[in-house]
Amino acid sequence: MYSNIRILLRDYINIPNAKKPLSIAVFGRPGSGKSFCVKEIAQNVAPEKIKPLKYNLSQFGTAEISSLNRFFHEIEDYVAAGKVPITFFDEFDSLNLDWIKFFLAPMKDGVYSEKGILHPLGKCVFVFAGGTSYSLADFVEKSGDDAATKKEPDFLSRLKGYIDIPNIDLSKELNFSVRMLVAIRHAIMLPGALKKAGKDGVHLSNPVISALLNVREYKHGARSMQAIIGMSQKPTRSILEISDLPHQQQLSLHVDLNDFITCSERGLLQYEVKGQLARALAWNTNEQIWGDLKRDSQEDYYKKAADLLDYVTDELDLRVGLCGDTRKVPSHKDDPEITIIIPSELGPSNWCELAKKAIRLNEETDPDIDLLKKTIDCRKFISSFQSCQNP
Repeated sequence: MYSNIRILLRDYINIPNAKKPLSIAVFGRPGSGKSFCVKEIAQNVAPEKIKPLKYNLSQFGTAEISSLNRFFHEIEDYVAAGKVPITFFDEFDSLNLDWIKFFLAPMKDGVYSEKGILHPLGKCVFVFAGGTSYSLADFVEKSGDDAATKKEPDFLSRLKGYIDIPNIDLSKELNFSVRMLVAIRHAIMLPGALKKAGKDGVHLSNPVISALLNVREYKHGARSMQAIIGMSQKPTRSILEISDLPHQQQLSLHVDLNDFITCSERGLLQYEVKGQLARALAWNTNEQIWGDLKRDSQEDYYKKAADLLDYVTDELDLRVGLCGDTRKVPSHKDDPEITIIIPSELGPSNWCELAKKAIRLNEETDPDIDLLKKTIDCRKFISSFQSCQNP
């Protein structure tokens, strides 16, 4: 879907003397990132050549050609300056599709009429972003029996491509793949949200990153993420902490508050646990003292620790925690105390499988169950950590 649009843009921009616009449509729910999606694709193709423009057609009370002509003049100016305008006509499907008929001639012939005079547009891209239609199918259905009258078939025949940005309904799917897809989408949205809020030079703490990326849903899409960052206090240091985020009442306008807080707590916990677990793995697998290891060996154990945490928290949907003094790690052979606690319903018979999949020890032999029990103590969790999770 996205690769096809990228190819269309690349081939069109490379045409030396294109006279007709390239017309594409993009549909999705409010805040799903419709304009962001196409802009990123265009920036990837020819960042030095394009000029993004955006016009919201819903701000006009009636659909009139004079309003569009003002936009067309601006497009002409950028074309004359050697740019390729990527022009977003936001909510083009507003006013009962009355705008569509005015786009037909520019889409087909690359010209628009003003006071009886035809003006050429030149090389430019029309991006029609749906406001009331969340997919192409919704758009077609909306025109109904009046499709011909509203010129919907003529409009669709002039499109060279379209994108339906899917909506992810986490109330129905909670598997690992969907969660990863959501986190990736949020990660893509995050730099833009920071930039719009004037905080693009600010670093985010691990709990803040975890909350922003892993929260199940933003109630108003990308706009909610932007609002949360925008309402955050300016950090006293260069790192935005949880304490800098908006008040809980403000957060609840944009996210499920309990889910957001849980995600932030998980981020803090995993940051601490990963370091502890890496040290535990170093001791329990080869009796290696952390301070004696070279940097590349430490990184290898960090990777194994991350694999284990990802598997336990995402694949098994379990939570992790620390028991006792979180700063206490194995320092010498006489004090090999392990403080990593992973809650689980797994019995001893499942520990070998867990170790194979997550810790990735020697696959040729089964890991020693007693060895793994030193690293993962499920029983201690019940008494020591549950009260922290359920105050």
